[in-house]
Amino acid sequence: MPELKFFSLRKSILFIVASLMLVLLSPKALAVPDAVCATANAGKCGAAGGCDPGELCTAVGLAQTICKTNTTDCPIPCGENGQSCCNNTCVSSALTCINGICKVAPPPPPPPGGYFAGNEYNGPVIASFSGVFGAAFKVLYSAGLLIGIFFIIKSGYTLMTSQGDPQAVKEGQEQLTASIIGILFIVLSVALLRIIINSLIGESVNI
Repeated sequence: MPELKFFSLRKSILFIVASLMLVLLSPKALAVPDAVCATANAGKCGAAGGCDPGELCTAVGLAQTICKTNTTDCPIPCGENGQSCCNNTCVSSALTCINGICKVAPPPPPPPGGYFAGNEYNGPVIASFSGVFGAAFKVLYSAGLLIGIFFIIKSGYTLMTSQGDPQAVKEGQEQLTASIIGILFIVLSVALLRIIINSLIGESVNI
């Protein structure tokens, strides 16, 4: 009887040891515990979430986040330019997730009214060629005629006060001839300019 009791006790101990070994060697017991990640990194993949590649920092409680394998949202590799997005996000702020791929963010659209909205030019607007040069032609034309008339009067005064002096008479005649030729040249030049401008740009300059 003592031998039977000893055999039963040994059998019970072996059974208990075997049960403990089965429990300790079970896949659940041998599994490596999930790594803990920062709560602020919840929803981020890989290194961005403080996890390994292919893992997603996942909230499992009110104040607990752990790294869980999730290659669907966090494919390997992901987050870089041209790679798949890491849970709809990219590693760099210069990249944006477009159709599941991290790409360089496109430039922002122009504001309503264009880039120069609010900076419209309010100065004078040149509507035609004659509007720019018409006034200048009038001033030059008038000034040329006045100078010509002035020298005609001056040459007449010289002739009147020459008192028969051949040198004074000659000087007065030359001034009168030059003044008349100058006025004729100005009048012909203006007429020629009108014809040229009208032929080139189809506008008439009022002088």
